Amino acid sequence: MADRVENRMFQRLKEKISLNVFLFEKRIEAKTVDVSGQGLGIVLSASVPAWEDINLLFILSKVKDSLSVKARVIWVKKSSLNSWRAGVKIINPNLFLLSRILTA
Repeated sequence: MADRVENRMFQRLKEKISLNVFLFEKRIEAKTVDVSGQGLGIVLSASVPAWEDINLLFILSKVKDSLSVKARVIWVKKSSLNSWRAGVKIINPNLFLLSRILTA
């Protein structure tokens, strides 16, 4: 089997950060699996539809603050009985805000 080639502009960093996903008025608890300059891999407590725009609210416990980011769900799949794995793309990525998430 051939090795899979990654064609990513940004490196993925393995980071576990708590966040809430907001889809319309629904709040879904989630955690990041990995973070890059353009998107996130996340695990959610409920499913979200692919290609839907969502709001992500990062809980920055070290600085007792939060940070909101708009994103689009690119793919989603069931991962276990009560969790779903999704890839989301940050809309209008701001690397300054991303660095704040990773260092908080």
